[in-house]
Amino acid sequence: MQRRQKMPVGKKKVSKILKSFHLSGNKGLAWLVDPDKIKNLLLFEKEFSWVKDSTLDLILVGGSHLAEDNFREVVISLKRISGEIPVVIFPGSRMQLAQEADGILFLSLISGRNPEYLIGHQVQAAPQVKKMNL
Repeated sequence: MQRRQKMPVGKKKVSKILKSFHLSGNKGLAWLVDPDKIKNLLLFEKEFSWVKDSTLDLILVGGSHLAEDNFREVVISLKRISGEIPVVIFPGSRMQLAQEADGILFLSLISGRNPEYLIGHQVQAAPQVKKMNL
């Protein structure tokens, strides 16, 4: 099996990375990190220090719940260990925002139990996202 080449290192915007995959038809590799699963940031950084040398194209951060109050700290920790790999917020709610991220995938948060996730959270978070310049 031939190993896929990593995208060129540089200050490419997340949108350009995603667009390049779309135009080329190539696939990318992303790692989704759920902040609720991280209990010790120092141990996390030590165990995943290999990430900066990996072939990951993006690191996504988010989860369905936010039981731990560590979202921003997890994003900052990932930025420390990611090297040039962009860290992108993949929020489960408007509470999962951090200006240290390189981008945000703010999708419709479809929930059969709560229609507020369809648009309400995006409307409430929009001013904060604009200030963060994500």
